[in-house]
Amino acid sequence: MPAPDRLLEEVFARTEVARQERHGWAGRVRGLVRGRGRERRGAGVQRGLVGLAAIVVVTLVAVSAVARIGAASGAASISPTPTPSPQPGATVAGAAPTLVVERSTASCAHRGTLTVVPAAPGTRSSAWVTCGADSEEFVLGSGISTRRPGLGAIATDGSIEWAISGDSVVRLDPDRSIAQTVRIGTPAAIAIGSGAVWVLDARTGELSSIAAAGIVRTVTPAADRHVIAVAIAGGSLWALDQTARQLLRLNVGDGHLLGSVPVPDSSTFLASAAGALYVSDQLTGTIVRVDPATSGATTLRPDLGYDDHIDALGGSADTLVLGSRTAVFRLDPITGEPESWADSGAYVDAVAQDGATVLVLQDGTFLEASLP
Repeated sequence: MPAPDRLLEEVFARTEVARQERHGWAGRVRGLVRGRGRERRGAGVQRGLVGLAAIVVVTLVAVSAVARIGAASGAASISPTPTPSPQPGATVAGAAPTLVVERSTASCAHRGTLTVVPAAPGTRSSAWVTCGADSEEFVLGSGISTRRPGLGAIATDGSIEWAISGDSVVRLDPDRSIAQTVRIGTPAAIAIGSGAVWVLDARTGELSSIAAAGIVRTVTPAADRHVIAVAIAGGSLWALDQTARQLLRLNVGDGHLLGSVPVPDSSTFLASAAGALYVSDQLTGTIVRVDPATSGATTLRPDLGYDDHIDALGGSADTLVLGSRTAVFRLDPITGEPESWADSGAYVDAVAQDGATVLVLQDGTFLEASLP
């Protein structure tokens, strides 16, 4: 019978290995089969494991003590040969791959959004991290960042930039000074493309087209609708209507309705990436891929393991990336199947891509990283 201190080492070593295995694909599948809950922190499961480990330890220590008393008059017990501890950097069997972080910067104190601002000639691309009413701009690959107080979410087509500022939207000059202000009411999202700029008013559900002269026109897609996101792609304006569970296609010039595409009940994210539009159902882990040229829709069901939950969706002109709990996935933009993935170490709030660099906002920290 091993000594009690050795028993303690073995029990907690096994607990640690089990914890690491849960991050691997095998652990994810086992979790799904056993019907593990989807609570974000999994606190109940962890408390159960710790309690079980404590019971096992106490029982084995008691048994060991009795065995030692009975053998007191016999030969001295021989301690087992200690097992070498894993060396720093050693990989535990079944552990998840981790993001290769190039730089990490604390930014938000709460959940935020992330937008890539394409590089102008002779400059680098930047990431615009928005936390509530304020933002911070990170020049990618440089470690340089600049606070943008009073400026919220930004939208750009590479030649013009508009950002939310309080009850208005503002057009920005290249030095980020304000060139124009247009009052909206409760601006929640901006879409730019095809020579147009559209802004969503979250309070009224109205969409306003703006230009140098201010508001050109305002339209309401339909009565009793709840539009939560907008995008411009394929020469049309697209609006995600959460109430009607539809992705609405609107004329980019005057905003009149051209058609609609059914989407899942709990659709939350709308992303324009890899030449298509993607609408994700946060709870079921399904994604509807919409061809902006034809409005043709395909439902994708990526294998995300037992978590099976979408917390962020983004990408670039040729990639699609997704955040699920603490994991970051790069998906095949046509089939939705994971091409690579890694654990980021914290819960993912937003994802994007710039070239080969994966951009992640997790628990308020901005990462420039790559997938292993």
